[in-house]
Amino acid sequence: MDYGDEQDYLLLPSQPGVVKVESDEDDHNIDYSYSIIWHFFRKFNDTPHTTTEDVDNYLQSDEVFTSRHLLNVGEKGSSFASFIHYLLPRRVNAQENKRFLLITWVMRKYPKLYLEGAGAGKSILDVALLYDYLDIKIMTGFLRKFIELYPNEVVDILKKMEEKDIHNLGKVLHSIIPVIRNSAPSQFLRFFREHPEETLSVKTGTKRPAPSQQGTISSEEIGDAIILRWPGELPEKVATRQNKQSMTKTKHPGSFLNEEKQTALHLAVGYCECTKEQSKAQLRLVKRLFSWCPKALERVNSAGHHPYLQRITSLSTIPTTQRHEQKEDNIAFFLKDKIMHLPDRDNVLDLLYGRSPGRSVREIHLDLREVQMSASSSTRKKALLNFINGLKLESILQCVQISKYPFRDPGASSHSPTVDVVETKPDKGGTGRRDFKEIFDVLKEKGVLKIHRLIVDDDDACVHQDEIIEALSCFEIEEFQWRKMDLSSSVLREAAPKVQTLRLFSSGNYSVLRDWSSEDGLNQLNRVSYWPKGWRKRNSSLTR
Repeated sequence: MDYGDEQDYLLLPSQPGVVKVESDEDDHNIDYSYSIIWHFFRKFNDTPHTTTEDVDNYLQSDEVFTSRHLLNVGEKGSSFASFIHYLLPRRVNAQENKRFLLITWVMRKYPKLYLEGAGAGKSILDVALLYDYLDIKIMTGFLRKFIELYPNEVVDILKKMEEKDIHNLGKVLHSIIPVIRNSAPSQFLRFFREHPEETLSVKTGTKRPAPSQQGTISSEEIGDAIILRWPGELPEKVATRQNKQSMTKTKHPGSFLNEEKQTALHLAVGYCECTKEQSKAQLRLVKRLFSWCPKALERVNSAGHHPYLQRITSLSTIPTTQRHEQKEDNIAFFLKDKIMHLPDRDNVLDLLYGRSPGRSVREIHLDLREVQMSASSSTRKKALLNFINGLKLESILQCVQISKYPFRDPGASSHSPTVDVVETKPDKGGTGRRDFKEIFDVLKEKGVLKIHRLIVDDDDACVHQDEIIEALSCFEIEEFQWRKMDLSSSVLREAAPKVQTLRLFSSGNYSVLRDWSSEDGLNQLNRVSYWPKGWRKRNSSLTR
């Protein structure tokens, strides 16, 4: 059998920089068998259509020479935890295609062999990252393709690390994330499952069932009260019991910092030139990392940047012409949205704009109840709209609150002759008011894309047209509270299709209640929370 330059001896490095010489006669040495099989397989003429059956047939074609060595494939070597570990690239000539063909063949033959060394600092990923003397392109390319071909196996390895070697898990992830930032397979993202920050082991209780989109919402009248029953209700006592579950706490691997004090989320958000599909893949990774470790959003690296500012800083170095055409960078928008959900306003501003004394900040909420205009009644509307137009508004607002008559002198009565007639009477466009449209038009022009909480007071005597409310679809609204009696389900679905919290106002009209509770009613708003909120008096708000 001719092995070219390696006919007389084989090089078997037990670790980077160490060479072990084995005799050609040492048939019982496992590492030697690894070497024989690999060097024999290097002569195999592979094609794009090669299958594992083709590999198996070739390896067994020389029964006299290879059969005894094939028996050792599933055994642990003295220098390598498994044959797969041996096949990791250690030389500049990586022969990637043949290497992965053989790895796939081994995984078919021995389905659990890839887990050898996992949790003990000797997994396939650990060892691959040890060979740092290799050209970085070779190792990066190998890891990217390994994760692409075997995402489920990589997840299994990471889970073993999470159970037994969590500190090392953080280090490995720091090396992997930049490699697959724009190409992480969906199966790989399964590892970053959502669980509480700083908690790795939770004694789980009864889970709340997923809402059924085909279920119906029932209503019941008892005395002068009305109750709506939502599908998938979970009693309050069950929720309380879940909140009191005992937990085993340890440091979350998503909070581990590298030498530059960066978390995995910092590494995932960095900008690099890529296609739109790769950009979408990066966004998916960022979303999963955040749900896996929400606290990483507030971690500061050595440059003083949280992940959001890290993304903004990396974007600022890229010419505008090279960015994808969109209103706002998707990853920056996602991170900003999560920051806006934090309760501490000062913390929100620090995360958005940093802590430098000369920072430039934008308004993150708009409450027109607090605005007092000094203009005369005839010009108050124009003055208020100019005031809003002059504000520096964020693209996401925590809250927008509009009083019943924002253009009116607070001291004037609803029947005052100085009140703008357009505000209190229907116009030619139909029955009902239209004046709030001008406020929302300004917000749209100012670049507002999302509103976390919208509270609007309407006038029962002359409410706004449904058309005006439906026009709110240009914003993504999470909590919707338009104080207008008996809003129909169709208007709500059009105005706020992604609403999560919905506050309704009922006059007790049974046809409206049937509309809300029908299969084609509020059930279609599938993001709305299904937790029961108890009793609500008639003519008061009903909270879903």
